[in-house]
Amino acid sequence: MATGITIEIQDAEALSVLAVLEQRLEDLHPVLDAIGAKIEGNVKIRFDLGQDPTGAAWSPLKPSTIKSYQKKYPNGIPGSLLNRTGGNQGLMGSLSYVVDGDSVRIGFGQEYALYHEFGTSKMVRRGLLTENPGSGILAEGDRQDILDVINNYLRQSSGGAL
Repeated sequence: MATGITIEIQDAEALSVLAVLEQRLEDLHPVLDAIGAKIEGNVKIRFDLGQDPTGAAWSPLKPSTIKSYQKKYPNGIPGSLLNRTGGNQGLMGSLSYVVDGDSVRIGFGQEYALYHEFGTSKMVRRGLLTENPGSGILAEGDRQDILDVINNYLRQSSGGAL
């Protein structure tokens, strides 16, 4: 993953439930791994649907962008920008997560990911990770998915969720 951007999620409810689980389990790695896999899967689905984390459709490409692509690729644009270089070189191909101690980091191995997550003066945001990258707020669906993963582990460890 690239090191140019860090968005730290501080969700009090998720952290509280995770703290309870941490008291019950010796190793949180499997839980954090499941969280990483779930959110990575959510990002891939959003990409395929062309939606941000709230479910809003991405804005269409600007006419000037389409014109420049037509000039650069006279035989047709080879796939979407996020996958254009193919394999692990494209933005979506570089999506990954890693469990690091008591946290999970999810991100992209391409530095231009931040342009998509935050937008620029010339490009409308096409968010993939957060509802609001400035504050690190997750969309409600991702937040609930994380709580569901944690609660599933709580049920397994004690016979009941919080």
